[in-house]
Amino acid sequence: MNIPATRKACEKDIPSVLKIEKETINSWTANQFADEINNNNSFFYVLERDETIIGYIVVWKVYDEIHLNSIAITEKERGNSLGNLLIDSVINEIKPDCITRIILEVRSRNKSAISFYDKLGFRNIGTRKKYYDDDDAIIMEKLLNEKQ
Repeated sequence: MNIPATRKACEKDIPSVLKIEKETINSWTANQFADEINNNNSFFYVLERDETIIGYIVVWKVYDEIHLNSIAITEKERGNSLGNLLIDSVINEIKPDCITRIILEVRSRNKSAISFYDKLGFRNIGTRKKYYDDDDAIIMEKLLNEKQ
C-alpha cells in the first residue's frame, strides 16, 4: 500500500469528494465544492492513495488565521493520522509563518470529531447556539507557533 499524498482539488475530483462527504458529514453539495475550487481564499485539497481519493480538506485563509470548513477521511482509512496529514499539508502551503491559529466549528454531538480535534491540540473556546439546524456548534481553535 502506497503512502497517501495531498494535492489541490480539481473539478474531476468532486464526485469522489461528494461520495466521502455523503458517507461522513453529509452537509455539503457538489456546487459548494465547485465554488471552493474557484475561491481565491480557499484551499481545497484531496488526499489520494493509489490514485483513489480517500479524504479531503477545505479551509479559508482569513488574514492571519485558517478557518477549517470541512475535513473528512473515508471510514476505511480513519485512525491512521491522515486528518493530521491533511491539516499539516494545508498549513505548510499557506506560509505558516503568517498564520497564528486554526479555528473551526463542530457539531456539539459529534464526539468523535471533537476527540480528534482535542488530540491535535485544539481547545474549546465557545459555543454558537443553533449554528446548525439541529445542533449547536462548539468553536475550537489551535494556536500555532509564530515559527511553525
